Amino acid sequence: LYRALLAARWRFFIDHRGTDITQAVTADAERAGETVGYLLRAIAQTASVTIYAVFAITISPAASAVALAGGLVLALLLRPTIRAAHRTGEAMTDASIEALALVTRHVEAMKLVKSYGAEERTAQAFGSVADRSAQSAIDATRTHARAHVATIAGSATLLGVALYACGRLLHLDA
Repeated sequence: LYRALLAARWRFFIDHRGTDITQAVTADAERAGETVGYLLRAIAQTASVTIYAVFAITISPAASAVALAGGLVLALLLRPTIRAAHRTGEAMTDASIEALALVTRHVEAMKLVKSYGAEERTAQAFGSVADRSAQSAIDATRTHARAHVATIAGSATLLGVALYACGRLLHLDA
């Protein structure tokens, strides 16, 4: 990534803020590394799910079909919640990028700020961005928590309905 940056034409540096380039070289490079980890975990989990699915279908194709249908219904019901979680996560990322850009600009201009006595105005500008960043983190945490609770509640409800239906089918009236 850094070599690509060194090979970039002058126009690239004119068209992009230095803070955006710094963000790309640091945080985005870290994110790319994390993505590889997520991909490897997804491959391992896919293999596990495939093995479990083969066992489940072998043991009871009907129960497997009911579980799959219930999972699909749950996924459809939770789509708006999951989308909201993605939106707040993106907003949090954008706010973090904005905060990093502002901090970088402020540090680079600190001598100028001090020479003009503009510390208070600079502090207010930074406070506003910091507040937005903090609020976006709070919003993202709340939304992700709601999505998590909704997923667990939906799964528990689905399990309860499936157990009740199985009990009725087997005439296990309580």
